[in-house]
Amino acid sequence: MSNAVWYHYPVGLIRVIVVSFISTTLLILGGGFAPQATEAADPGLPFIEDFASTSLRDPAGTTADWSTEEQELLLAWRQTVYGPFAGVAGSDLSWIILNTLCLAVGDMDGDGDLDVVIGNDGLNWLCLNDGDGTTWTCSYISSDAAVTQGVAVADLNGDGALEVVCGSWDGRMYVWDHAGRPLPGWPQSAADQFTSSAALVDLDGDGAPDIVAGSKDGNLYGWDHRGQPLPGFPIYLGHHVLSSPWVGDLEGNGRADIVVGASNGIHLLRDVGSLGIAPWPRFHRDAQNTGYVP
Repeated sequence: MSNAVWYHYPVGLIRVIVVSFISTTLLILGGGFAPQATEAADPGLPFIEDFASTSLRDPAGTTADWSTEEQELLLAWRQTVYGPFAGVAGSDLSWIILNTLCLAVGDMDGDGDLDVVIGNDGLNWLCLNDGDGTTWTCSYISSDAAVTQGVAVADLNGDGALEVVCGSWDGRMYVWDHAGRPLPGWPQSAADQFTSSAALVDLDGDGAPDIVAGSKDGNLYGWDHRGQPLPGFPIYLGHHVLSSPWVGDLEGNGRADIVVGASNGIHLLRDVGSLGIAPWPRFHRDAQNTGYVP
């Protein structure tokens, strides 16, 4: 293993450090501009580095003493692995599924097994589990969607089966049933790309999840499961809406609030509707980002 090189970037009050090796990457924080390189000792893993050198300290940004007399920095590390993971059972779902950007997990065919919905830079795929997770039947959902960066899954129409919701870089929001067939009223169009996943929450009190998603055209859109615009939507936020919305009740008043990020800041929209069932209220569904529908 070669010596480590510390890249430290002045970014205001925070000194950002990235450490890299040929076969191992140690990452503390990354970012900034104009890297400066300083040789570090050839360490073992994990290792504790001596920060006594003032070259790693920005006197204008901090008065902290980085030396090991006062503080030791234990670097977390991760091993970059190419090819099969040793000691891990499993197999590729399909070699023809490439450029995957997102996925969701749920029982799509109603047989009690967890299946996988895969969003790609290209065709989106549905892989059905044969029952023990070793054999999968994969087929593309639709040839229409272009680049899909977020998928959401829920039973939208109350038929007991899960539907797939995804926005695409072609500026359309798609809804398919568990067999990959478009639901009536879909797709719906925006004036620019959808670059994140939708939230699926009942906002009109009819007991069915509605669809809330932002577009690069600056609008936050809301539709019911039939593709009809929700009252008060779309909401223009002034610039590209790039993040997935969070929908919940911040005030405890039973009304839905929405938090969503755009290129001009974070927006909080209060009391946009009644708050009903919320099978997919945020990016990757839950706080653990599982993308899993139980």
